[in-house]
Amino acid sequence: MCDWELAEVRKKDALDRARVRGEEPPAELLAEERGLHSSVEPDVKRLLQGKTHAELEALQVHIESEMRSGTAKVVEYWEAILKHLHIYKAKVF
Repeated sequence: MCDWELAEVRKKDALDRARVRGEEPPAELLAEERGLHSSVEPDVKRLLQGKTHAELEALQVHIESEMRSGTAKVVEYWEAILKHLHIYKAKVF
């Protein structure tokens, strides 16, 4: 959990420095974000923030079911949501 939060802060710092200098962000940071565009991040936070562990569990089951059945339209988006969902579940405890 702490490692993830530290990595997020470092990533944000590197992105901010690149933006201030007018440079391209480091390629490894862009590769990490594949599947979750920065403009979508606030939506993800709104979707996951404030939920109980049980609510997050139910959401995870629902998303995984949609993906298995093939009804999930943008699989990469939902995979990114699941990645963040695990972090939010860890934070609840």
